Amino acid sequence: MTTEEERRLLKAAIESRSPALYPFLLLSLDAGLRPSETRSLLRSNLNTRWEGDRLVEAEVLVRNSKTDGGAGRLVPLTKRACAGLGPWLERFGSASSSTFLFPFHRVAIAGNRRRSLIYDVRLERPMSMSSYKHAFKTARKKAGVECRFYDARHTFITRLAENPAVSEETIRQLAGRVNPKMLGRYAHTRVAARRAAIAALEQGSLNSERIDPPQNPPQFLPSAREQSEGSVGGRDEP
Repeated sequence: MTTEEERRLLKAAIESRSPALYPFLLLSLDAGLRPSETRSLLRSNLNTRWEGDRLVEAEVLVRNSKTDGGAGRLVPLTKRACAGLGPWLERFGSASSSTFLFPFHRVAIAGNRRRSLIYDVRLERPMSMSSYKHAFKTARKKAGVECRFYDARHTFITRLAENPAVSEETIRQLAGRVNPKMLGRYAHTRVAARRAAIAALEQGSLNSERIDPPQNPPQFLPSAREQSEGSVGGRDEP
């Protein structure tokens, strides 16, 4: 997904009739969570720091995952994800640590301003798959972007892989199991980064005190035994 496609898609998500879509999408785009992982999150899986009514820092502990390497990973959230998630969390004043981060709910449109209202909230049940899929499909069409929801996670991984400062181990710690072919696409970027690091090291050495290498092969003095044997044997034959 390009930066422009992302911008249009997020704008459409903000304007969506589903209040859950924008924060739900950001957890894939900025944290690499699969939709199934986000749906299974409980409030207890989120560590937060608030300043007044503003969520300023958060990290999410992935509770369930489709892969062994995915469960249990701890992912810090971006400021953008915190800004999108905060208003969603504040909608559920009666929520507890054991209730779902994205609970089951229904959406209605009310008033002349066509405002979205949520009702029939069931905190003990996760949001249905149809809720985010239908809302995403509508937002995608409005944005004019051809993509799947999973492309948000792929975009997250791709941007990490394109950054030579981020190791493959760090990518796995943040995203869980990653297709080796995806990382393989950016192997040349990482090799180039390693070469640049060695070149910088070499340049630093050249800028320090220069020691010229010897111009001629070193001349070794004969040992005492060689000197003794040479004096007995006389001069060499021509």
